Amino acid sequence: MRIPTITLFCIANIAVGLFYTSTQAPVMPESISRWYLPHEDLRLDQVHFVGAHNALISRRSNTQWGTFLYAQQTWNLQEQLAHGVRVFEIDLGFYRNKLVLCHQQCGGLYDFQKVGPYESFNEIMHLFATWLEEHPLEIIVLLIDSRDPAHKPHMIDIELAQMPEVRKHILTQMMWNPESHNGHWPTLKWMRTYNKRLIIFNDRLNDSCKYTFHHWSYIMCTPPHTADHEKSTSLRPESLAHNLPNAQLYQLNHFAGFADNRIAWLYAIGCTITGGLKNNPRGYHALDNKVERIIAIIDHGKKKLFARGKNPNFIMLDNVDRFVSNNGVALINQWNKEALLAR
Repeated sequence: MRIPTITLFCIANIAVGLFYTSTQAPVMPESISRWYLPHEDLRLDQVHFVGAHNALISRRSNTQWGTFLYAQQTWNLQEQLAHGVRVFEIDLGFYRNKLVLCHQQCGGLYDFQKVGPYESFNEIMHLFATWLEEHPLEIIVLLIDSRDPAHKPHMIDIELAQMPEVRKHILTQMMWNPESHNGHWPTLKWMRTYNKRLIIFNDRLNDSCKYTFHHWSYIMCTPPHTADHEKSTSLRPESLAHNLPNAQLYQLNHFAGFADNRIAWLYAIGCTITGGLKNNPRGYHALDNKVERIIAIIDHGKKKLFARGKNPNFIMLDNVDRFVSNNGVALINQWNKEALLAR
């Protein structure tokens, strides 16, 4: 019996990915800059945070379930939290009648990178809630992304309505509407006082959502997957279409590729064959998360009208450990000190 070429390719692809996942040691330097809490008098739109793109697609599992091949993060969720990451972008999909964490369409060929069952939205949200209980002064921002046609915005509300331990931490538009405050968000002191320290943004526009804010309305967001300074500091189409006139939050995306060129190419070719990747695989190259590079991109972005000369509130990164290990958290701490002085 002849085995189809694409089957052989997928088997080889997964085998290489498993080998890579099992043999790659995480970047764990002897000394990583400590994350310091921003001053309580700063508003959310004045604070700066390190963020992880596809935060749960890590080389090590976040719960008891399996891991991902060709992961975009080295650290799992607990490790990211421990090292100062406070903004998390996750992909949600609907699979077997529940919301789960997956990449693109759940159960499709594009998710050949997943090993083991999907982690549920419920599990991850309870993980965040437990962490917030243990760290009563901290803030978490969650960015929910979905390109799965089966995922509807109201499903998030339905599941959150059944999670009182999570829901009590969520800042809702009923409690604070930025449009009623000239686009400004509450101070950290206010959020801590009322224990509304979890802010969730949803990429689907639906006015009926009780527990989430619309990402593209409230956040000025730059495009993904580009190493070009001009392109990486322009507004992406969704923000251009939906940004409110007084939007104050600024998100810089820098996920220009994978940490290893060999895996980047295998992933790009595999996704192209399965129809999951529309753009040129050459766009995926070795990732450079050095602080100097990020600063150069941000300095270029400050010239743009929408940035108003400010540093981004959220820096979203693949392999965030590389930025953190290169004194990235020290940079964010410094920005937060400068923000307080500039008030």
